[in-house]
Amino acid sequence: MSDELYYLITDISILSTVIPLVVALFSYNKAHHKLWWVLFLMSFTWLASDCISWYLGQHRINTFLLFHIYKMVSTSLYAVFFAITLKDFVNRWFIYLGFIGYVILHLLVLTYTDGWYRPVAIVPIISSALPLTLCIILFYRMLLEASIEKLTDSPLYWINSATLIHLGVALIAKISQEFIYLDKAGENLWMIVIFSSIIHNLIFAVGIWKIRAK
Repeated sequence: MSDELYYLITDISILSTVIPLVVALFSYNKAHHKLWWVLFLMSFTWLASDCISWYLGQHRINTFLLFHIYKMVSTSLYAVFFAITLKDFVNRWFIYLGFIGYVILHLLVLTYTDGWYRPVAIVPIISSALPLTLCIILFYRMLLEASIEKLTDSPLYWINSATLIHLGVALIAKISQEFIYLDKAGENLWMIVIFSSIIHNLIFAVGIWKIRAK
C-alpha cells in the first residue's frame, strides 16, 4: 500500500471523528442528560486527541505522552458510561475500582519501563481490557432484558457495538503485532484498525442519534 493512500485513509479517519460530535450536538435529550454528557465528552476527546496528534505529527513532535494521557481519559469516560448503563446490574464501585486498578497499573508500567515518550506494548492491551469486559456484560444485560426483535432499536446496542468493534480489532491487532510473526502481512495490520475506527465513528453516531428519539 502506498504512503499516499495510507495518509489519505488516516485523514478520513480523523475527519470521521467529527461525525459523533456533530450528531451529539443535535441530539441533546434532557431525559438522558448524564448519558448524553458522557457520550459528548467521549466524542470531543476523540476529536481533540486526533487533531492534536495530527498537529504534533506535522511538526515532528513526539505524540506518545499524548497517547498515554488520551488512553487514561478515554478509559475513565468508558468507566462512567458503563457505570450509568449497568446501573442496578453491576455495582458501580466494582467498575470504578477496576478503573482505579487500571490507572495504577498503567502508571506503574510507564514508570517502570520509562515509557512516557515511546510505545509500550502492554499499554493498549490493559487499556482495552476493562471496556471490552464491560461491553460483553452490557450485551448480556440487553439480551436478558430486551426482545431480540427490538434490540437494534436501542441506542446502547449501537454504541456498545461500535465500542466492541473498535477496541476488539485494535486489541487483536496489537496482540498479533507483538506476539505473532506476521511477515509482510503485518505491514497492513494497522490499516484494518484505521478502517475499524471509521466504522466505529459511524456506528457510534447512529447510537447517539437514536438517543434523540427516545
